[in-house]
Amino acid sequence: MKNILIILTAGLFLAACQQSEVSSVKTDSDLKSVQAVATTNMKFEHRLSAERAQVGVPYEIELDFTGSSDSVLNTEFSSSPGLQMLSNAAESFQMNKSGQADTHTIRLVPQTEGIHYVNIYEPGSKQKPSVIRVIAGDKDIKEYLQTPGEVIEQEDGSKVISMKADEG
Repeated sequence: MKNILIILTAGLFLAACQQSEVSSVKTDSDLKSVQAVATTNMKFEHRLSAERAQVGVPYEIELDFTGSSDSVLNTEFSSSPGLQMLSNAAESFQMNKSGQADTHTIRLVPQTEGIHYVNIYEPGSKQKPSVIRVIAGDKDIKEYLQTPGEVIEQEDGSKVISMKADEG
């Protein structure tokens, strides 16, 4: 009885595997649409107007997008707090036959010193946003990365950051 049950279970498993293999076969038209989705991934190179931005002074990032030839690339831009964007938050770019678009410039003004980020993403895409780091101020970058508290090493070797609490 056990042998029959094992054989039936194995048979059902093999039938399910064969069914999933058949459903994963794609026709030529399916492959073209999959390739079109895969090639619409946003790619770009960027140039900064200066190595460091200054608080209150306009700063520019130039972007050269590449993508599928003769397609439209829709992008959205956002920035971290402390970085004011002067450019549009959403743009569309027409790609030429070689898959390139005109250079796009993002204009922004840092409001505070520190490390800020500009996020660039393609709406509806499942890809993570691309990020460009903008450092505002003249301090050593390590000063912007310091933790706001005291690092205390525990007996077990782990580290804890101890910060003062506001009483009130």
